[in-house]
Amino acid sequence: MAIDLRLLFSDEAEDGDERQRSRRPRGASRFYGPPCIKPGCTGRTVGNKPYCLDCIHLMPYAALIQKREAQRVAEIQTKNPPIDGTVAQDLLGAIRLGQSSVAALARDIRVSISIIKNLAGRMAVAGIVELRGTNRGLYVAIVPKKGEIEEWT
Repeated sequence: MAIDLRLLFSDEAEDGDERQRSRRPRGASRFYGPPCIKPGCTGRTVGNKPYCLDCIHLMPYAALIQKREAQRVAEIQTKNPPIDGTVAQDLLGAIRLGQSSVAALARDIRVSISIIKNLAGRMAVAGIVELRGTNRGLYVAIVPKKGEIEEWT
């Protein structure tokens, strides 16, 4: 006699069925919340946000992101970003995430290789990063502080 395995997991199956019934069916319209708080806007909010999807850029966090992106674009256009600017912050963040080759860094932070080489060279002179050349290319690493272990993979 075979054992019906569905009976062993009946509680989980019921929970899953309940979850499926509470979800919005595919193609159904989204539930919209209260009206947007922007004066003159007739849109409705989604997800308990104060602004509708057309006015979401007015939120303080979105304004900070837009300001930072504008600074980044301005730095890239100068072809000589400062070593304490947003592009340099992005470069250090990408290095901390494990990238080290100039080509990979340029791809990840969406900047040309020549700008990365220029910026990394100036940061190396300032003692922030270290450049190492190999037969396969140029690699960048953050200079370890005293007491830290240097890791190269």
